[in-house]
Amino acid sequence: MNITLTFPPALLLGLVVSTILPLLVGLVTKTVTSSSWKAVWLALLAAASGLLAELLAATQAGRPYDFGIGLITALVGFITAVGMHFGLYKPTGLSTKLQRVGMKDAGTAGEGPNDITSLPPARTVNISFHNPVVNEHSTGIRDDGPEHRA
Repeated sequence: MNITLTFPPALLLGLVVSTILPLLVGLVTKTVTSSSWKAVWLALLAAASGLLAELLAATQAGRPYDFGIGLITALVGFITAVGMHFGLYKPTGLSTKLQRVGMKDAGTAGEGPNDITSLPPARTVNISFHNPVVNEHSTGIRDDGPEHRA
């Protein structure tokens, strides 16, 4: 029984691309883009990366293209990209900084005019409508109903 340890260059390239995919999504979206659209962009880029990595691996090995391996590679790439985003890029603020590239005020988070944290605090206005209840105890007049009214 022979055991070999190989690292196909195409799959390693796919892994490297998966680690930078969240940064690419940050460059093509802005801070006002909803997180659901960012997830769609990330899924599309991960699918393209995985399918192309399998195409490159099949071409290099001289074997037929295996769509199943391409889908699995895309799924692993998506999971890796999401992990990199939430585990490294978002906590360090790198995602936000990349989303601000090209903006007029490309400062740090919380310092720009387009950042929601720089908005003034909301003011609370309490409006109450006082509708006094009129009864015999408050007016001293007893109301027996419409048939007794003059």
